[in-house]
Amino acid sequence: MKTWAKWAGLTVLLMFCAALVLARQEPTPPDSVVFEKDVAYREVDGETLKLDIARPKDGDGPFPCVVFIHGGGWRAGDKRDFRGGIFGMAGQGAVGVSVQYRFAPKHPFPAQVDDVKAAVRYIREHAKELKVDPDRIAALGGSAGAYLALMLATTGDEDPKDGTSSAVKAAVSLAGPVDLTITYPIASRFMLDDFMGKDHKDDHAAKEKASPLHHLNAGDAPVLLIHGTKDELVPYEQIPPFAEACKKAGVEAEVLTIEGGGHGGGDAEALKRAIVKSVSFLRKHLGMPPIPGLDEAEAR
Repeated sequence: MKTWAKWAGLTVLLMFCAALVLARQEPTPPDSVVFEKDVAYREVDGETLKLDIARPKDGDGPFPCVVFIHGGGWRAGDKRDFRGGIFGMAGQGAVGVSVQYRFAPKHPFPAQVDDVKAAVRYIREHAKELKVDPDRIAALGGSAGAYLALMLATTGDEDPKDGTSSAVKAAVSLAGPVDLTITYPIASRFMLDDFMGKDHKDDHAAKEKASPLHHLNAGDAPVLLIHGTKDELVPYEQIPPFAEACKKAGVEAEVLTIEGGGHGGGDAEALKRAIVKSVSFLRKHLGMPPIPGLDEAEAR
């Protein structure tokens, strides 16, 4: 695939370092990238929540922005998991931001949703100094982080009208849950219970409120759902109904199914297809110029 070299700066870590249990790595930012780590964006419950931010060194922008949200069952993970991804995004002419958020069980729903919304608001409110275009912000996440990206995509219209919006232009989900009301495998059920909290772990109405599926409305951001059919933690069976519900609601939804793929993704070819699709999707919805040959690569 000759095109691959032209946009390899996005790096393999851009998409599937969230997919989802790669060893943490500490890549060095390229010379073309300005990197700021541990930028405080919120003080809540006695905790200081922080962002890692990477942007192009050349140019004043304003640049589009992709917010990366790590996985870990809402109870673990680290914003460093996407450090390679934000460097890759900056190498593509955008700002990459990786978000820290509060963990369950100490902080059940909606703490994590509130935190990522606060992160988007911070980026929007500080857009000038961050060289971000406030009207071109997207989200990408893996597993629990994918869920949070989808909540950004489906609940922006529910923000208070007198405040800064947390809405995003598009969202990419890598193995993210979309319906918390279904029965989850034993291997992941305890994570969902901790996320909902002891008072709501058996509360169907609360789980509906916490599910992207039940927030769909016309005008919600386009979504890309990348999911393996053998996902052992987040059942694939919820993805086709969600895509159909998006269609009925008038929301653009694309699905990339990884046949036989588990929660960690799939083989090398599946990984390449996921990266190509994700890059194309993000660039399209962030108004970035297409990369020559990318559409052809996506069709393969």
